[in-house]
Formats: sequence, structure tokens, C-alpha cells
Amino acid sequence: MIEFFAESFLPVWEELGFHWALADKSIRDFGGDGNIGDGQKQDLLRILQDIKSLCAVVQLPSSEARQVLFHGVLTNSLGCSHRMLQTEIKGLQSTISKELSERRFAFIPPDKAEYFEQVHLFGPAVWTAFPCAEPDIKAAGNCLAADLNTAAVFHLMRAAEFGLRALARHLRVRIKNKPIEYAVWGEIIDNIQAKIASKIPKKKGKRKADALEFYHGALGEFNAFKDVWPIFYSLSCFLSNLPHGCG
Repeated sequence: MIEFFAESFLPVWEELGFHWALADKSIRDFGGDGNIGDGQKQDLLRILQDIKSLCAVVQLPSSEARQVLFHGVLTNSLGCSHRMLQTEIKGLQSTISKELSERRFAFIPPDKAEYFEQVHLFGPAVWTAFPCAEPDIKAAGNCLAADLNTAAVFHLMRAAEFGLRALARHLRVRIKNKPIEYAVWGEIIDNIQAKIASKIPKKKGKRKADALEFYHGALGEFNAFKDVWPIFYSLSCFLSNLPHGCG
């Protein structure tokens, strides 16, 4: 997802307004026929560079092109009068306003902002142990932040798969006629259960007992995921097809 803060345009907008007011004062006091000074020109060039960067982020091509014209007026050899400056400022502001009105921005509520663009959604330990799951973990957080809960479950299931397959490899599970990567959840879980059963000793030491307790606990979690996901997905599909207004 593209992260963009709504207030990003406010500073440059206020700065353009400040320079428009300076030009307006010069016009009222001195007629406005003279050119703006070098100091003001350099400040305006800086502002235009900031605007160019912002326009690129939210894809405002017309505004970028208008900024280029403004830049040309400021840097031409004849100079830029106060009246010309006002015209350019208003023209640029109008173009930006029009293009922004044609864009759609998603709002992240403050109470869900902690999930947005978060690679450490489950803490640094998970991020370190399962770097390959990072894209799905991050996407799950973004979906939660955007109130796309069914999509969040999808990405969480994909993230959980990395843990399931890691457990299978740790136990040296083999799936008949296929690698672990191409096996479905049920196949992997059944083979893990068989592997764990074969490891149960007649006399358990504490170390083995702890290991078996961990394996059974992890497998129970994966079984819950496997059983709940089809139900959740079917329910979400059913609700999405209800007539408008039904709850």
C-alpha cells in the first residue's frame, strides 16, 4: 500500500500563500511592476521541488507539469514580476486542487494505525525466525487497518503456513510423491501427527515430554486454523451476497 499523509501538502500550501501575500503587498505599495528578489526566488524554487516530490507520490501529472511551467517562469532571464508570481501560484494551486479532487484516498482510523505497514506485527522474534512470511504478515496488518478482515485472514493463513512447513521440516516429515511446499494443510498435519506418534517413548524424560507437549500444542493450533478457515470463508461469501440493508 502507498503511505501518504494528508497534511503533507499543508506546509507548501501555506508557503505559497505567504508568497502570494508578499506579492500582493508589493503590488499595492509599489505597483508590482518590478521583479521578485533572488532570495524569494530561491525559496520558491525550494517549495516547487517539495511540490514536485509530493505530486509524484500521489500521481498528479498535470500538477507536475504546472510546476515545471512555474519553475520556467522563475528561472527565465527576464525575471518574474510580482503579478506573474501571483498568476503562477494561483494556477498551480488550482491544478493541484482539481487533481486531488479526482483521487481517492483510504482513511486509517487512529485505533487501527498500529497495524498499518507493520513488518513486526507479531514481534521481532517472529520476524527473525520467518523472514519469508514478512510480506503476508505486513499485508495482513494493512488489511486489518483498512477493515478488510476476510483478506486479513487469507494473509494470516499464508503466514501460518510458513510455521506449519517449518514444523514439518523440523520433524523430517516426508509427503508421498511431493515436496512439502506442494502439500496441502491436511496432508502435512496428518503426516506430522503420525511422526509425533512414532516419537512417543515408553518412558518419557522431561526434555522429551516438553518437546511432545510443544508439538501437540502447535499442531492443535494448526488444526484449528485448518478447520475454521473454510467456515469463515464460506460465511463471508454468504454475507457478501445478502441483499443491501440485511445485517
